[in-house]
Amino acid sequence: MDDVEDLVLEIAWRDYDILINDKTVLENKANIVLVIDGVLLGLILTSIEHINAQFGIFAFIVLILSSLFCLIALFLRDYKVMGAMETWADFEIDQITDFPQQAKRNIFATVEDMVKFNRINYDKVAFWVKCALIFTFISIIIIAISILLNQKWFIQYL
Repeated sequence: MDDVEDLVLEIAWRDYDILINDKTVLENKANIVLVIDGVLLGLILTSIEHINAQFGIFAFIVLILSSLFCLIALFLRDYKVMGAMETWADFEIDQITDFPQQAKRNIFATVEDMVKFNRINYDKVAFWVKCALIFTFISIIIIAISILLNQKWFIQYL
């Protein structure tokens, strides 16, 4: 029975580690999108005379929304982590008698609860990063259109 409990506990810890790594990657993506948004906002503000005004304002608003989505994703950092002191306090409260097996079950239950909570939080962050990416791509398209609409050679072909 020890081997099965050890295996299940190892799988639970692996799931926890994978989720934390995925969260870090997702936050890095949000940071990158935020930087891209900042560059594009700077591009719009410094070259306002070279772009179509209406489309430029629309792109500006879309980029602000994308940046806001990134900030929301970055502020959702409420992740549960299991510390040694909390685990020891749980052992004392539960008054474990069959220490190895019961302790493994308690640790597994705690890790599973953390993984469930962290998965919900990860899904929220992923949603906001996805929205930010979509809005950034839309703003890039709008900026390209606004640049083209401000070019005389392009207007002649329309």
